[in-house]
Parts: sequence; structure tokens; C-alpha cells
Amino acid sequence: MNFFGHCYVACWERRDPAFVLGSMLPDFATMVGTRLAGAEDAGVEAGIAHHHAVDGVFHSTGTFVGWMREAGALLDAKSVRWGTARAVAHIGVELLLDGVLVAEERAANAAYLEALEAARPGALGEQVRFKHDAASERFDALCGRLREYGLPEDVGSPETVTLRLERALAPRERLRMHPGDRPAVRRCMEAMLPRVRERTDQLLGELHAGLAGAPR
Repeated sequence: MNFFGHCYVACWERRDPAFVLGSMLPDFATMVGTRLAGAEDAGVEAGIAHHHAVDGVFHSTGTFVGWMREAGALLDAKSVRWGTARAVAHIGVELLLDGVLVAEERAANAAYLEALEAARPGALGEQVRFKHDAASERFDALCGRLREYGLPEDVGSPETVTLRLERALAPRERLRMHPGDRPAVRRCMEAMLPRVRERTDQLLGELHAGLAGAPR
């Protein structure tokens, strides 16, 4: 799940900024090129644990696995290389799901913005610890950009998702999109968007059930 999806699911349990921020932190750490070393705030720590529990269930749901398989088949048919196709199928579907969720859930939208506000230096942002000290500045800059950007409403657009995929995969030689891949990736995202919309409720039901049965 991408970070907004984690915010959405965290709100099923708690909506306080510390917990919601923690639920997104592992993704934020990846985005700034590091890993988390923990947090000094108990609510943030609980949110981090929630993130990992959600991912453990989400990635094995039948709906998500099916979406990945369908997207992978579309990309394979256009001769997109294996590593790129699998990364696009995985991350692209998660971004499309974010777009569906942000368009439908006002409570999670408010919680997302409140969590970003709480991440400012001098607030909860100072309670977060990373494996690399320099990452704290990158994290502050990332949260600043996300606050300025607001809700990620544009990830409902296949064009925007394609651009984000291109940027996200560019540093990874085995995963990056080749120049000729872009049209195939955009067509894949266009084809997957209605499928994600149609089966989001099904996915959320599987996620609810899986989390209810997961060890705490």
C-alpha cells in the first residue's frame, strides 16, 4: 500500500495525528532514501507497527494479487521487460488505489493533512529517528512539499501515475522505464483504473477481514 492508503486504513483504528503519521512513516523513509530507526512517541510507534501489519495482509489479498497479475499481463503483451513490468504493476496499482480512496473518504483526507502538520520540526517530526542522520533534513523537506501539495488527488489520473512511476523507478537500473515503455505504461494504467475502482470495496473487505485475524 502507498502512504495515503496507509493513512486511510489507519483511520479505521485511530485518527490522531501521531498514529496516522506513524502509519505513513515507513513509506516516507523510503522516499528519502533511508530506513526508520524508531520513534520516541508511543503513538507514532504504534502507527509504524500498524503499517507493517497492513502491508502483511494487503500484499496477499486476492484482489491486489489479481490486479498485479492483470497489469503485468498487459505490460508483458507490450514487451515491457520483466523487472519494470512487475514494479509498474505493483506500485502503479497502489497509486491508482490512492486516487480512488482520496476521492471518496473525507475523514481520512483531514487526518492526512493533520498528520503532515504534526510532522513539522518542533512537533512530532522531532520524535522520528532514521538510520542516517542526514535523512532528518530530507524528511522535513519531503513533508514540506507534501503539505504544500495538499491531497494527492491527481493520482486518479493515469498520466500522473505514469509520470510518478517514471521518476520513482529512474534510480533503479533493473526497474527503470525505457523510453519506449511510457505509452505502454500509460495504456496499462488507463486499463487498470476502472478495474481498481470497481473492486476497491472488495479489497477493503479482504483487508478488514485479514487485519481482524492478524496477531497483535
